[in-house]
Amino acid sequence: MPNGSHKRGAEVNGSRVTLAEPDLYFAMLERSALHHWWSVGVERIERRWVQNEFKSGVRGAVATRKWLDVGCGTGRRLAQWSQWGFWEMQVGIDPSPISMNHEMGSIARLQGKLPGLPLMEPCFDLVTAFDVIQHVSKPIREQALSEISRVVKPGGILLIRTNSGGFWGKPQGDDSIAERNWLDQALNQFHFRIVRSSHFNMTGGFIEDFMKRYCKWQSGNCEASTTFKTGLPQQWQARPDGHWLGRWFGSIESRIAGTGLVKIPFGHSYLVMARKEVDHD
Repeated sequence: MPNGSHKRGAEVNGSRVTLAEPDLYFAMLERSALHHWWSVGVERIERRWVQNEFKSGVRGAVATRKWLDVGCGTGRRLAQWSQWGFWEMQVGIDPSPISMNHEMGSIARLQGKLPGLPLMEPCFDLVTAFDVIQHVSKPIREQALSEISRVVKPGGILLIRTNSGGFWGKPQGDDSIAERNWLDQALNQFHFRIVRSSHFNMTGGFIEDFMKRYCKWQSGNCEASTTFKTGLPQQWQARPDGHWLGRWFGSIESRIAGTGLVKIPFGHSYLVMARKEVDHD
């Protein structure tokens, strides 16, 4: 999710909805994935990247592929892409047993928590981890990324989305952000070649960063604005798709980044696609 929801909850009318209210929590995540401008935008980018990369490697008959989604939550992304027709296997892993109770059709479901995964072999053509790394505590973050990388088969694709620091970079003391340089270097260390990368939510993120600094300059203290608020809208029932300006700018950004030809230079989300080198296990 965008920054501001990285504590695995969403604000409604000023209060946080967490796994203490699982039905409401997962219903909100599901609704967000289908309607909120941020969710719609990142899905468009990720879909185009994956489809283009797979199509570029296919000659003749369409190959069947295996896909693992680490931190799958309700399984919405797995369900959205299940109609593509070339999946031999789709597997979702999530630490919450409650999320596993939500309908995922024929998609296989496993319970697991990083840095360990209940899988032995590197057999997946595609492994995705959407807003997962920032939930792992910093001391074991590299170990968690190594474990995600391990299950990608040689020549397979790893697609990761994580929080980013925005225009002015990572806020001091905010360990919820897995910095881009660290992520890129770690992927290289684990024998991956970066195919595409881009930020997202550049416009909304810049406005938030600017307002936060302006508020602090005006009052000398702006504690309320130290948490990013580009995630799910507080008035969730009234405006589940977000502000209309967010939808407009988000649509433009996602179409630009989705081409894979242009990188958005900053934003509150960072997406990277990398291919595992065939010379390494």
